[in-house]
This record gives sequence, C-alpha cells and structure tokens, in this order.
Amino acid sequence: TGPGPGQALLPTQERGQSPCGGGAIAHALPPGGKLRIVGSGELAGRGMLPDHVRNAGRAQLRAAVFEREVDNDGNTVGKIWEWKESERGPAMEYRIISADSHVIEPPDLWLNYIDSRFRDRAPHVERKDGNDFFIVEGLDPASMMALANAGQDPKSVRTASRYDEILSGGWDPDARLLDMDLDGVDAEVVYPSLGMGMQKLEDLDFLQACNRAYNDWVTDFAAAHPDRLKAIALIVADEVEWAVMELRRVAAKGVAGAMIPATPMPGQGYFSDRYDPFWAAAQELELPVSLHIVAGRQREFDPDRAFASYATLPRFIAESITDMIFAGVFERFPELTIVSAEADVAWIANVLERLDHFYQRYRYSRNVHLAGDALPSEVFKDHVYATFIRDRAGLKLLPEIGVDRVMWSSDYPHGDSTWPNSQRSIAERFEDVPKEHARKVLCDNAAGLYGFS
Repeated sequence: TGPGPGQALLPTQERGQSPCGGGAIAHALPPGGKLRIVGSGELAGRGMLPDHVRNAGRAQLRAAVFEREVDNDGNTVGKIWEWKESERGPAMEYRIISADSHVIEPPDLWLNYIDSRFRDRAPHVERKDGNDFFIVEGLDPASMMALANAGQDPKSVRTASRYDEILSGGWDPDARLLDMDLDGVDAEVVYPSLGMGMQKLEDLDFLQACNRAYNDWVTDFAAAHPDRLKAIALIVADEVEWAVMELRRVAAKGVAGAMIPATPMPGQGYFSDRYDPFWAAAQELELPVSLHIVAGRQREFDPDRAFASYATLPRFIAESITDMIFAGVFERFPELTIVSAEADVAWIANVLERLDHFYQRYRYSRNVHLAGDALPSEVFKDHVYATFIRDRAGLKLLPEIGVDRVMWSSDYPHGDSTWPNSQRSIAERFEDVPKEHARKVLCDNAAGLYGFS
C-alpha cells in the first residue's frame, strides 16, 4: 500500500518469476508502495534469494520476504530483506502430510553418485534445441519439465524446458520447504521421478548401480530436513540377494521405506517364494514396501493409448497385491506392510468385493484357503496402505476401504499435483468427510507409518 493515486509497474528487470514457472509477473503498485515477494523454490532456484537465505541449511522457514520501495515514477528506491523463521517452534506440529510427493533428479546426480565402474555411462543432461534432456542409456531422452509442470494451465502445459526453468524444490531441500509452505503442506514422503522410468532398463548391473546412486543422493536430500522430508529408496528386485543387501544398506542411512517395481519381470511375479528373503528383511527392518504406478519392469503406460492407459493404471498394482495375498506372503510375513502409491483408492472397494465373492464361491473347488479363514479383503486391510491425490469417490467409500489405511498426497511437482492449490483441493473434497477421518487421511496415517513424530 502507499500514498497517492495511480499505479506504477516495476521495470522489466525488477520483475519476479511465477512460482509455477509461468513467466514474468508485472507487479502493479501504487506510487510509494512496497512489493512483497514471498520466496518459493522457483525464486530460490533463480538466485533471487540472498546467500544467507539460500544457504540457511536446516533452518525451518515460514517464508523469505523481499520488499522493494517504489517511488512515484515506479523506480525502486530501496530493498529490504526480511528473514522470517518458522512459527512452528522446536517441535513440529503436523496437520497435512503428503504421503507421495516426488523429487526431480538434478542433472549431476548420477555423475556425482554412481559407482566409478559406470561413470562413463552415467545418466546425464544434454541440451538440444534450447531444452535440456536426460540421456539414459537404453531409454528415450527425457525432459524433466514433463514431470515437473505442476500448477501450469492445462491449455499451455510445458513438456520440455531448460533445467533453470523447473521448480528447484525438486532437488534443493531448502527451496522445497518454501514450496511446501506455499502449499500448506507440513511434511512429505518423497519418491523418484526419472528413477521410476529407469526401472525398465534391461541391463540389470547398470540399473542396480543407478538405483544405488539415487538412494545415496535422496537420503542426503531428506537428511537436510528430517522432520519434514522422508525418503523412499528405489530397489529393483530381480536379483533378490542384491535387493536384500541394498534394503539393509539404505535402512542404515535412514530411509522411511523402499519401492520395488509395481510389475516384476514376466514370469517373476510376486506370487513366487523367491522374494521371501526380501519380504523377511522388510518385515525385520519395519520398512513399508511401495508399489508405485508406472514404476514397473514392464510397460504399464502406452502413450498411443494414453487415456485408456491412464484410467486403468491401478490394475497393475491390484494384480501384484492380489498375487501376494493368495501366495500366502502375508501369512508367512504377518508384519509386512505394502503401500499402493498414486493409484488412488476408489478401486479398492470394488476389487475387494469381487475378491471376496470369488473366493467364497470357488475356494473349495479350487482348493484355495487363506489362513485363519480370513477373507481376502481382511488380509488386504491388515497389510496395505494406499495413497490418492483427488479421488472424490474414494473419500465417499472410506468405510469400505478402511479409513486407517488411506493417505492423501500432493504429487508435487508432477503434472497431476494439487500444488500450489492443495488447500483448496482438500477443502473441496473433504467437505463431507468426518473431521476425525480427515485427520487420519491427511496426517495421522502417514505420520504413524513413516515415523513423523
């Protein structure tokens, strides 16, 4: 606010960038007024924050606020940085936890972290026609903007860009907190982005090395703010002995869980007892094991049938978990926990009803009997958590699905994300959800599973 009539626009060089990467904002101000730019990951990524803010390390921020004093001609006459520490105090109070958000792997991740044997093959970024692409041996070039366009207008969604145009909260943990604060999210469980597609690499030795390098980087990322960020390790399970070793290694580094391919290699389904050593280790280490959509050894998403593929993605996870139920995995490992990630939850009610019907109808003729005379739905509800982003139908079906096992997620910074409007999305969808149920889904279930306390 300021004295006098009229407005003045900041000169072009004084304009800031949108937190969504949508271009310059011309800030209209009354003469003599002050412009306050609330710092976000995008601002931090473009160097608009001073060094003592960018390098704050583990300090918890509510916001970094930049003020410019503008004279009657629209000229900047003063600049004041104000440093605001978080009002949360020494002990975190959690209200909103995203159980499935993502990092955007930085350009130098594998160059810096991969085993020296694979350094000359390390995934890296190259620029082509003004855009940056990750080059991964065995995969098509990938622009990370295609995985980081949260908040963009559907009419102008970008699928390619330079790295400096991407939300830096994807890889900078300090910038990440600013984006979380902007969105009203207190804590996040983070999964990979490019790393999910890399699970389809055919060279297993190379894939294992890439997984290990990612795990080392993401644990460093989350360790910067352990009360607000929890990392999920990436583990390909083809070679079970290696998968067990990697699970134990990353457990010692403090991960909150591990994700394995939602679809294993053909002929190696999770109904096989070959995975028992891995289930045993996960149970012993008390680490939940996630199955995330489009992160399998087989192709789940067909770009030539994009709409049909997208709408039916949950079926792959449904099949893998059903295989585990009827293979007796949860009977042998009664404390094992599985997480269905980003497949939404409404489908669970229908699949469980169908499973119970088919089991009760044909269990005797097929000589299939679950331990303790349990129904498939009961086994599922005892061992499986599930995340969703929007899913109005799923919220209406919470009593059928199990309110203690459902977890909200923002999916930041992917295109499906509710960021930076998660508060509005939650308000619209939870209007008719009982308060005690909303608290579980938005916070308590994830806090208990992943150790936010």
